[in-house]
Amino acid sequence: MSQPNNHMMNPAIGDMKVANFSSDIAPENITSQPTIIRRRIYVEISGTMSNFKVQGESAATWKPRDDKHPDVFGLTDAFENGMEYNTSVNVLKNAMMRSVKMVEYKNTFPVPLGVSISCLTPDEAAENGDRFVATALPNCTNSTPQVIYETDGSSIESVEWRKKYPQYNESNLQSEGVLEIKQQPYVFVDKDHPVIDMMRLNKELLSANIDDHELFDGKYYKVTKQLMSTLCNTLRTKVLDKVTYRDLNSFQIQLHRLNRKAWDKLGREDLDEHFETPEQAKTKIQQLLVKPHKYMARLELEYEIQT
Repeated sequence: MSQPNNHMMNPAIGDMKVANFSSDIAPENITSQPTIIRRRIYVEISGTMSNFKVQGESAATWKPRDDKHPDVFGLTDAFENGMEYNTSVNVLKNAMMRSVKMVEYKNTFPVPLGVSISCLTPDEAAENGDRFVATALPNCTNSTPQVIYETDGSSIESVEWRKKYPQYNESNLQSEGVLEIKQQPYVFVDKDHPVIDMMRLNKELLSANIDDHELFDGKYYKVTKQLMSTLCNTLRTKVLDKVTYRDLNSFQIQLHRLNRKAWDKLGREDLDEHFETPEQAKTKIQQLLVKPHKYMARLELEYEIQT
C-alpha cells in the first residue's frame, strides 16, 4: 500500500463513520445471539491486618484458583458437551459484563473497607477521591442485595459490534490482527479488522479506497501507524465505550483501607469504643492487628459470551 496522502493521515474525526450498523434492525432480530450466563460466586478474604501490611500490594485479594475459571464462571455448566480449557480462556477474554450484584456481605474487620474488582469500573468514592465498586462498614453484615455494576448492552452499536467483531475489545484493538513492523511508520492490518471496515466507510473523507490497495499475503493491508492510532481511538470513543468487554481471566477482588491508610495503622479514632486509659487502647489495638478477620460476600454476575 502506497503512503497515504495528508487527508488520509489526518481525517476529520468528528465526521467519521465508525460502523455500518443498521439503525432499523432491532437487537432481538439479529442472528447469532450471544450466550448469557448468570453465576453466583462466594468470596472469602481472611487474614490479620498486620500480615496484610507485610504482604504489600497483593494483600487481601481473592481470585479463582488456577485453571478453575471455566468452573467458577459457569462455562462448564453452560455447554452440554463442555468446553476445552484453551477455548474457554479465549471466550472469557471477551466477556461482556451486563451486571454485578452484591447479594450480601459480612465484614468482621474493625475498620471500613473499600472493595475493588479488577473487571469493573468503580463508582463509589471515598473522602480522598479513591473509588471502589463498593464499600463495607466495620463489623457489619448486610443482606440487602445491591447492584454494584450495570450496563446497557442492548444498544444497536453494542449488539452489532459483538456480532461482527467478537474477538476485538478496547485493550486488544491495536494488537489483535495487527503485525507490528519495527522502526517503520506502518503496520499490517488483517482485512477483517474493524479499522479496515471503518476505512471503507470513510473513503471519501480519507480520499482513498482501501480496496484499491495491495492485499499482502491475501490477508493484510498496509496502514500508517498514525492513521491506525487515530481510527482505533475513534472506535474506542464512539463505540467501545458502549461495549463493556471484560477479561474474566484476570478477575480479582481486593480489599483496601479507606483513604489509603496502612493496614497496620490503627488509632483510637478508628475504634467505636471508650477506653479508660491510653494503655487499654494500645492493648486493644495490638490485639485487633493480630486477630484474624474475614470479609465474606456473595456476588451474582450476569455476562454474555460469543462462541
